[in-house]
Amino acid sequence: MVYSDIECIKCNNRVPFHRRSCHVCEESIGFPNVRLAEYESDGLLERYNRAYGAAGTKAVTDILHDFEKIVDKAQVVISKPINKVIELISNDNQMLQTFYKEVSGNARLADNNSWDTSRQSVDSAINPNYVDKIHCAVLSVNNYGVSYYGKCQIKLKSSLIQNRTTFFEENPFIFFKKHRHITGEEVPAGYRSTWANRSKLAVAKLHSKITKNTVASDFPKILIHDDGEESDFIEAHIYGSVHAKLFENITVVNPDVTEKVLLNAYKKKMSENGIQLTVE
Repeated sequence: MVYSDIECIKCNNRVPFHRRSCHVCEESIGFPNVRLAEYESDGLLERYNRAYGAAGTKAVTDILHDFEKIVDKAQVVISKPINKVIELISNDNQMLQTFYKEVSGNARLADNNSWDTSRQSVDSAINPNYVDKIHCAVLSVNNYGVSYYGKCQIKLKSSLIQNRTTFFEENPFIFFKKHRHITGEEVPAGYRSTWANRSKLAVAKLHSKITKNTVASDFPKILIHDDGEESDFIEAHIYGSVHAKLFENITVVNPDVTEKVLLNAYKKKMSENGIQLTVE
């Protein structure tokens, strides 16, 4: 899909779709990832309706509806290594950097594997011309994300990110392989959502996993399959800055002795910032 330029409401200048503000007068024109999701809402609605049609055939409509209601309250969890979290908490001037800004700023090296060698073209197709401003996380109905990305499972404050966060069907790298999508082709509509429609995306993607035997306690694992590189989840795309003051709570699973000492040393600082720490 080719997206039209945006007309600035202040100076009437035509602004490229990927911009966050007018390049002439700097008037805000909204978050480009949110606009993309809004533009594709009809495609998502079609998939959502088909999902309920399939659920009706299997006589699991009520269970799917219960799943939707739970996901409608889902939040965003970002997983990071303990040392990275401590850096953010210990210094109020520290900001979490996106992968692309870390690489371009020589703060890290891209790994020499199929993921990092291909991800720029894939991610740029999903968030064109602003991918360096996107932080990736997951949609979760509890305090847990994907442990593969770090021991610290950080639930973010919904009230501070929901206006700039969108959701994509899955990791874009996996999506491109599954759909045999060729870079440069249009990404099919209906596989992303705004915050308000995140539960519709979950229904559209995961309805086939709902059976007559599914119970509410199964919902978290249906939404997130945490299995290392084979993990499956709905990916959250957060536009812009991520500061430690966005953290609502941090859950740390299986820290070693040294990590426990480090966490304990900063527990007071976390509490002062309104962050609840749980060590399991």
